[in-house]
Amino acid sequence: MPAPHPPEFRRRAVELAREVDEDGVRKHPIGQLARDLKISESCLRNWMAAEELETGERSYNQQHRHSTLGMLPPVPYAQAPQTMPAA
Repeated sequence: MPAPHPPEFRRRAVELAREVDEDGVRKHPIGQLARDLKISESCLRNWMAAEELETGERSYNQQHRHSTLGMLPPVPYAQAPQTMPAA
């Protein structure tokens, strides 16, 4: 297993990943940024999620729910697909 990256490297990587332009579009797509930094995309996404937990942007329950559902947000009950009653 490779040695852990220094905290400053992680912090700066997350900062770069979060930068957006005037239109709200990411300046550095996560996949490309991860390749440029020679880390995996999942590693960078994990660092971003960890920072969200640390700063309170996301709660543990939100993180757990998203990770167990493959990062899909929950579907509100009113928008859930309706099944047809049996004839």
